[in-house]
This record gives sequence, C-alpha cells and structure tokens, in this order.
Amino acid sequence: MPLPTSPSSRLARTASAAAALLSACSGGGAAPTPGEVAILEFRALRSDYLLGESARLRVRYQGGSGRVEPGVGAVGPVSVVDTPPLRVANSFELIVDSGTTEERRRVDIGARYRERLRSVPMGFHVTQHATLPTVDGGALVIAGDQGLSILGYEVFRFDVGTLSFRPFAQLAFGREQHCALRLDDDTVLVVGGLLSLNRADTPSEVIDERTRTVTRSGSLVRNRTGHTATRLADGRVLVLGGSSTDRIEPDVRASAELWDRVSGTFRLLTASMSRPRVGHTATLLSDGRVLVFGGDGRAGHLPVAELFDPATESFVALPDPEPDLRTLHVAVSVGDGAVWLLGGADAQRDPRSDALRFDPATRAFATLPPLRVARSEVVAATLADGRVLVTGGLIDAVGTPTKAVEIVDQNGNARTIDAMQFERRGHTITRLAGGEMLIVGGERSGGVLVETAEILD
Repeated sequence: MPLPTSPSSRLARTASAAAALLSACSGGGAAPTPGEVAILEFRALRSDYLLGESARLRVRYQGGSGRVEPGVGAVGPVSVVDTPPLRVANSFELIVDSGTTEERRRVDIGARYRERLRSVPMGFHVTQHATLPTVDGGALVIAGDQGLSILGYEVFRFDVGTLSFRPFAQLAFGREQHCALRLDDDTVLVVGGLLSLNRADTPSEVIDERTRTVTRSGSLVRNRTGHTATRLADGRVLVLGGSSTDRIEPDVRASAELWDRVSGTFRLLTASMSRPRVGHTATLLSDGRVLVFGGDGRAGHLPVAELFDPATESFVALPDPEPDLRTLHVAVSVGDGAVWLLGGADAQRDPRSDALRFDPATRAFATLPPLRVARSEVVAATLADGRVLVTGGLIDAVGTPTKAVEIVDQNGNARTIDAMQFERRGHTITRLAGGEMLIVGGERSGGVLVETAEILD
C-alpha cells in the first residue's frame, strides 16, 4: 500500500515538472546566465540554389542580440531571413553579442548557373573593343569600331543594378583592336590598336575609375595592332608582337616592349620572340613567366610556343606540341594553374576544334577533348565555378560568324547550350561580381554590328 504523499513533496514534484516543461520549450538545456550567448541553429533551408536566387536561413540563438552578415542585418532569437541574391560561392555569418560575450557561426552556400542567356539593350553598337570588370562589380566598355569606319572614343559603364549602359569617360583617341588591362583597383591601361588619327606614334592612355578622367601614359616604341598586353606580377606590362598599323602593307612584329608604371614609358627589349606573331596569345603563369602561343607570321609558324622570363627579360622556345599553325585561338587560365588553348584557325584559315592543355610545372602540352564547334576568333572566359564559357567566332574560312555557345567542364569536355540571340565575332566576355557573364557587342553576318548585350546567369 503506497505511502501518502505530503503537500510539500507534491509541490516539489509540480515545480520540477514545470521547470522541465520550460526547458523543453526553450529548445533544451538551461537558459544562459546573464552575459552568456548560445547559437542553437543557423542553416539554409535548402541545399540547392540557382545563381541570383535568395537563400532562406533559419536562425535560433539565446542571449544577446544577433545579426547576419553580409547583407541581412539584425535578426531575432527565432527567425527565418532571406539573403541578398546569391553568387556562385557565398558565406554568411551569424554573430550573437551580449556586450561581454560573442559567438559566431558561418554557413556556406553554393549556387548553380541556370545556363540561360538574357538580352540587354546597349543603346550603341561596337566591335573590336575592350571590356573589363569595374571595382564595383560592373564593366567598362572601351572604344572600338562603331561601323562606317568610325572609331569610338567613348568609354561606357555597365551597371549591374539597373542592367544599363551609361557614358563614363572619353579617350583622347578613337581606337579599335587595342588591349586594355587593369593596373590596380582603380586604373586601367589602354594600349595600341588602330587609332582614328593618322599618327606616327601610338599613345597609351590610363583611365581612372575614381575620377572618370583619362590621361596619356607614354607611347609604344613600335605601333601595333593584333598584339597582346600582359600585366606581370611586378606591375609592369609586357607588349608582344602584332602587326604595324600600316593599312597598305603591315609588317608582323617579333619585338617586345615593357611599360613601367612609375615612369609611364615603354622600353623596347633587346630580346625578341623567336619569330613574328600576330593573332597569338600571351598568358601569365603562376610562377610569373608568360606563355606565348601560336599566331601567324610571315616567317613561318614554328616554334609554336615559348616562355618569357621577366627576371631575365628573355624568351625560351618550347618543344612544338603540334606541327600545324594555330592562330586566332583563345588561351584560358584554369583553376589548377594550367592553360587551355582552344580552337583557332590553321594556315588556310579553316577553323579548328581541337584543344591543348599546358602544364607550367612540366612545361608539357597534352591533348584535351575537342570543342563541339570548330571556330576561330574564339572568345572565351572562365566561369566562377571553374568551367569555361566559349562563344561566337568564325565557323569557316570566309568569315561566317556563329551564335553557338558551349561550356567546357573541368575535365575539358564540352557541351553546347542554348545559342546567343545573334551570331557574333569581335565581341567580348566579362565576368561580373556575382558570377554572371556579360557578352558585349560584336559583328553579325554581312558586317552588321550587334546593338544588344547578353548575360549568362
């Protein structure tokens, strides 16, 4: 027979049960003492997102006040919040602070490309221009051929917030087939090309994004078009090859020049490339050297490749990876430090689909799977996820442009995706801050210039 319970023991059991219930309702565990904080949960509600979507985050914490960075702000102890539009790679951090104690937890969220193309009006048309990303995530479109033999002076800025192009600055000289490269966070160097004024020299110009001003910065020792310009690890700029700007009988050049940022001048190097080159590529490697590959020249096409060493300002020829000429191809640096060489044209100007991989560590070339579409004047760029986007170019020896687009995965395997709205040659691709790819300008069949841009997201 059970013993009768006293009123005091019944009261104790009731208080104990109430305390257990309160603990369960608070998510388990004792409430933090004053000044202590605890993050109980911080995670995304889904595991799969698309580029440009917002992720939904679940937040639970105890003690203090919380905020999620970047782009979200203050959050309550139990809340569900939306992030800003996602890039390909994203990190968000929950910070809970009581004034005396702080706790942090991070969540990483990836987003996939939709692999869709959207048309964006430009309000102008241009080809053989240059495009670079801006410091705030947009893009600059610099000069180029505006049709009817008019070479543009204008620099336009693409705004990612409004998806619009606006006038930004003006060069002193209209030009096409020039090179443009970023010097630091705020300035861009414009080098060479065909100029609108008949000059013996080819002045270079520097665009300052902060002040929207353009200043002269030395002239090339040899005028050039179809050349390359590569920023070296020490900040100097290497200019290689190209042809003279004589429109009647241009000479293909083997010479090299270095531009010095401090003096703002060009210096012709004593050493030259092993042969003249135009339509070649020059790619900075992780060790500071530059891979020079392919290109046409009146003195033959061998050696195919050579390395430039900035320390000695000299060139060393590499064993020939292929017997045939390759020009008007594209070179792309990929995540493992290798360089991919895609497409191009042979000696008869027939387009090529084959591809090579250069390994800087071994100085060896290997064969990659071919592109789906043989093309010359290839325009390509690396996506934020490490794959390579290949667009437009010419699909025959008579100069027919294509609207075909393909994506090459990290193993070199290509597959086609939906085509661009128009065929394009002489266009550019720029990766925006969010990972979207901006395709600008170019020329359609019959020499018609394209008046729209396209964005791949």
